[in-house]
Amino acid sequence: MRVGLCLPPELPESFLVVAGNIVRELKKLDCEIHEFADPASPPQQVDVLWDPRAGGGSPPLAPLCGRAVPLVVTLHGAAPMAIPLYQYHSSVRAMLRGFRANRRKRRAWAELRDDYAAVVTVSKSSRASILRALPIPPDKITWCYNAVDHSVFTVRDDAGVDAGRGYFLHISNDEPRKNVDRIIRAHAMLPAATRPRLLLKLPGSTARAGRNDVEIISGRLSDGDLAALYGNARAFVFPSLFEGFGIPIVEAMACGCPVITANQFACAEVAGDAALLVDPRSTRALKQAMETVTDPSNVVALKTRGLERARDFTWRAAAEHYLKVFTSVAD
Repeated sequence: MRVGLCLPPELPESFLVVAGNIVRELKKLDCEIHEFADPASPPQQVDVLWDPRAGGGSPPLAPLCGRAVPLVVTLHGAAPMAIPLYQYHSSVRAMLRGFRANRRKRRAWAELRDDYAAVVTVSKSSRASILRALPIPPDKITWCYNAVDHSVFTVRDDAGVDAGRGYFLHISNDEPRKNVDRIIRAHAMLPAATRPRLLLKLPGSTARAGRNDVEIISGRLSDGDLAALYGNARAFVFPSLFEGFGIPIVEAMACGCPVITANQFACAEVAGDAALLVDPRSTRALKQAMETVTDPSNVVALKTRGLERARDFTWRAAAEHYLKVFTSVAD
């Protein structure tokens, strides 16, 4: 199987991580990967084209569509179209722009419906929300889970020492749907005398100002640094109002970190019974979940179930799914 992989320069890093890990496993499955940056100049003599960069409900790159070679699109999700605009955008002006953008996206997908062969998304929940939001034929869209690199995100020998179990951890891009304000409020409701620190890994542009027990981490971290943060945290707190998948949930579980996440959408699907699931709109429920992980027996149970659950998410399984899709559309 010869795959033409479009990797334009502006591709978000998270999409690059997904594509890179799948490509590594596809090569082990005897796929030839031909990368190219200019969508108007795809390689010749390939069996299928792959556009891995559609997110937020965005349509595939127009120059890749309608060619003789079938096109497979990775649509990571449609969050701006699946939830109320105020949960995704932080200002009225941004919501207005988002409304107009969503309308353009729907129109583009409708116009291109005969110009792509298949769409792959990242969870059953994501597939359902995409079908509600966009005019994509149901028989053209499949799902397969993302994963993590288990050689990096794993239980560390030095993890779990008492001195290190002194903080709750959250990692996100700080969009409204990530629910950071509720995390901070729930944390503040804990008894001050025994309240652990709260570490928020947020973008460098965040305007949040932490209290003495709230620390903002804005610098770039390597995967190894992230694994260390997960491994020494009391719990990873990720009560998103919407997710298409939620890779940090699996990263935390693979590192033996208890997870508190939302009881809806892909968060609940990915976490299964291996996390504390809470109503993401209830600050009190979130605070009670934080209190739950102060009990060592609860921590041990969550860690054990999390490690078992994380093993279900491998890049090899994702690559095998993509290979089936590539083969199907090429045939």
